[in-house]
Amino acid sequence: MTECVNCGKDYKQLGLHWRGQKCDYPTIPDKKKEILTGLLMGDGCVSNNAETAHMVVMMTNREFLEYIDKLMGYLTTGVKLDRTAEEQEKMAQKGGTGFASDNPDFKPLYKLTFRTHPFFNTLHEWYSTGKKVWPEDVTITPLLLKMLYVCDGSIHKDKRTEGSRPTITIGASNERENSEKIADMFHRAGFEMYWSGDSISATTEESQAMWRYMGSPPPGFDYKWPENFKA
Repeated sequence: MTECVNCGKDYKQLGLHWRGQKCDYPTIPDKKKEILTGLLMGDGCVSNNAETAHMVVMMTNREFLEYIDKLMGYLTTGVKLDRTAEEQEKMAQKGGTGFASDNPDFKPLYKLTFRTHPFFNTLHEWYSTGKKVWPEDVTITPLLLKMLYVCDGSIHKDKRTEGSRPTITIGASNERENSEKIADMFHRAGFEMYWSGDSISATTEESQAMWRYMGSPPPGFDYKWPENFKA
């Protein structure tokens, strides 16, 4: 049972309660919208197989998903195991893609599901071309960038150069043909990025500025911040 933030009553299926128009959908605060937008730019996906869309985030980092689950409160239905490590390995052996084929450790995959909400209908418009594409009007904020970075970003260090400092790279394969849009998006936030294959990268100085901009790491992702990075 989950309490409706509007009427104060408990419901087993809170999404149905809202969708049945027995109570208005709650207003999502701007900070939570930044988190949701950043997650969708990364590992999140939005499904609209009903009148009102919902969102799902899947990853191997259970600690982070449980942090988001607690942060979002009534907007989520909890973190659940989607595939065991053994199932991940079997998928890789069958030629699967994603985590299973790219992760030699074959960690369990977890799923965080968000309740239906009209805000997700808006986010579903990102799929109008048949694949997820970031809209031009995305405004990068520290919180949004942090969510994108923990999902699709990585930290690197040139082992060939003694004393080198780590840098940031963010995977963005769906956006490779939209280089000007991405450059402008980050430029508005005060950062200059460059393309490296299907990823966008920052110089050493820009990376340090980005870590300062994002602030402290969220639970489960300390290792992506330079003070905890082990080359």
